[in-house]
Amino acid sequence: MAKKLPKLLPPINCMVYLNLILISSELKYGMVVFDSIISLQSFFHRRLTMAMVKKSITVTDQQEQWMQGQLATGNYASDSELLRDLLRKEQVRASQIEVIRQELIKAEQSGYSSRSPEDIVKAVITRKQTNGEL
Repeated sequence: MAKKLPKLLPPINCMVYLNLILISSELKYGMVVFDSIISLQSFFHRRLTMAMVKKSITVTDQQEQWMQGQLATGNYASDSELLRDLLRKEQVRASQIEVIRQELIKAEQSGYSSRSPEDIVKAVITRKQTNGEL
């Protein structure tokens, strides 16, 4: 049974409210479930403040079948949502690769170490224990 949402949301698009349903303490918008009103507000703020550009793409039959399989899991409501998620993941991955690349360049420029691999491993473990990471 649907209930009305509390008036905590900022005045955003009225049509958005029509798509919101509160069922057994879960906030839902399409297939997305939110754990709090704050995460829901954040989701809509990002959605409404990001400019969207309409694109037309061509995929192979195999790619289409894979995409349809992903949609069938219920994790995505549309092809667009799936592709945006893949793009975000690729952006994060590319950023992580760039950080690693920069660290490798820095390490190469620092020269050779006189420490043995075992000494390096011990130093890393000690540092992580000191920092509470282990």
